[in-house]
Amino acid sequence: METRAHHLLVGSFVIVVVLGLLGFVIWLAKIDIDREFARYTIYFEGSVSGLSTASSVMYNGIPVGTVTAIELDPDNPSRVEVTVEVAATTPVRSDSVATLELQGITGVSLVSITGGSAGSAELVARPGERYPEIDSVPSQFQRLFAGAPELIAQSIQLIEQATKLFSEENLVSLAA
Repeated sequence: METRAHHLLVGSFVIVVVLGLLGFVIWLAKIDIDREFARYTIYFEGSVSGLSTASSVMYNGIPVGTVTAIELDPDNPSRVEVTVEVAATTPVRSDSVATLELQGITGVSLVSITGGSAGSAELVARPGERYPEIDSVPSQFQRLFAGAPELIAQSIQLIEQATKLFSEENLVSLAA
C-alpha cells in the first residue's frame, strides 16, 4: 500500500509540472486566443519583390499585423493583390494609404500603412468586395527606380555633350 501512495504522489507531481510548463509556454508566447483581426486588400502596381506571406504590416511605424496572401490580380496582371490582417483596433480610415518599404538592408519588404485624418470615415468594404481596399502609393524607392532609366539616359546625353565640348578641335581652338 505504501508503494502505491508514492506512485500516486509522483504521478500527481508530474501532471502538475507538465500543466505548469504548458501554461508557462503559452504565457511566454503571448498567445492571444481572443484577439480580433480585420482584413484588408491592397493592390500594388508592379513588383512586390521581398514581400512574402507573414511579412510585417506597420501602421505609422508600429507593428499591427501580417501579410496573409499575395496573388496576381485576375482582372489586371500588372497589379498584385495583397491581403493583410491587422489588429481590429487599428484605425484604418478611408484616406489611409499603403506603401511597400524595405526592412533594413536585407531586401525583405513590409507593408506600411500611414494613418488618415481623424475626421475621415472608417474604411469599409464596397459592394462586391471581400475585404475593404486600402489605396496604395509607390514608395520612395519605387519612384527612384521607376525614374532610373530616364536618369541614366540623361546622364549618357550629358557625357556625350561633354565629350563633344572637349574634342580635339575645341581644345586646339581654345589653346589658340
